[in-house]
Amino acid sequence: MKKYLAIVLSAVFVLGLAATAFAVMAEIPAETQAAVAKGTTQVTLGGEARVRAISKDDYDFNGTTDDSTAYYDQRVRLMLDAKTADGVEVKTRLTISEGQWNGATQTGGNPSTDYAYISFPVQKFRFDVGRQMADFGNKFMVWQAPKDRLKVTTKIGDSLVGFFTDKNTETGVLDNDSDSYALLAKGKAGELEVGGMLIYQTNKATDKNGQTLDLYTKGSVAGLNLDAELTYKGGEINEKINTKGDKVDPLGFYAHVAKPMGPLTVGALLGYAKNFTADNDFAPTLFFGTSQITAMADFGGGGSDTTTAIGAGASYKVTEAITGSGKLVYAMFDIAAAGVKDPTLIEIDLGMKYQLAKSLSYNLDFGYGIPSDATTTDDAAVVLAHRIEITF
Repeated sequence: MKKYLAIVLSAVFVLGLAATAFAVMAEIPAETQAAVAKGTTQVTLGGEARVRAISKDDYDFNGTTDDSTAYYDQRVRLMLDAKTADGVEVKTRLTISEGQWNGATQTGGNPSTDYAYISFPVQKFRFDVGRQMADFGNKFMVWQAPKDRLKVTTKIGDSLVGFFTDKNTETGVLDNDSDSYALLAKGKAGELEVGGMLIYQTNKATDKNGQTLDLYTKGSVAGLNLDAELTYKGGEINEKINTKGDKVDPLGFYAHVAKPMGPLTVGALLGYAKNFTADNDFAPTLFFGTSQITAMADFGGGGSDTTTAIGAGASYKVTEAITGSGKLVYAMFDIAAAGVKDPTLIEIDLGMKYQLAKSLSYNLDFGYGIPSDATTTDDAAVVLAHRIEITF
């Protein structure tokens, strides 16, 4: 039965996108379609879709109010990569539908584009020009953030080095623009990938500038899986005002280590943020990382001067298709404002992933958060979320 369910769901998603895919192809010029037919241009069409259901209770930690919610939402995205025989590419992703189930027209009913850019080689260099997704490191500083960018990269041995510039604000007036300029590098150290990026930011309208340094690593060392990242932001553009009223430079760090032991994997996590908010795709727990439907806030967000989290967890592969997981995390928040107690949170996460088919998975997540000094009537937060996802 489960096999037939997977086939039916897959067919529904794929057939639902087929009409859109054919409509997109119909807009491609005849000469391009002819090149594809001759094999001089390769077009790869893919995508992803998900439907989620969620139930939340006491996310404000206040025992005297009822803020419980429950709803469904969905998203369908289509990706296209056209590549010629000489290495020139055009890459884009369309959001066909996104939003909560409410009977109204879904956002993206007229497809919206989150990235669309040209990529081409010149000698030993690769140029990427256009609307791109800024991905770097372990999703801690930046991930899946749309940027209007010119990027140039090249390989030196096994290492990748490059430069990019982002147009953050284009006013049409030269002295009012806001731009970023960056150097990046990443390579291998044994079984570890290591990388770094240095960004210089300038805003001509406000006459302010700043800099960001990010260092990361991920991979294996001494039989352990390791991923870690450090981000520092300086300068007037990046400075924050803490709850004491002082100007401070944001700083963030995390490290996660895991030990595989057959079907069982155990791990530990340490995270720290000082007036720094991690990217929303950084999701160390169910309650942190707003890219996931269960989250309360991004790590480091929420008005605290510092956020510190320590935790341990384990996952167990029950069968080839089913994996269970659990996590226990203790988070501390520092608020220096007069008369405000520093809250803490004990979080218990439980999850199950069922691989219904090669491209189709079902996820069930449960989170329980026990606060202390979050409100005058602390009450535990509870979340239950279902998610079905397909890639094609």
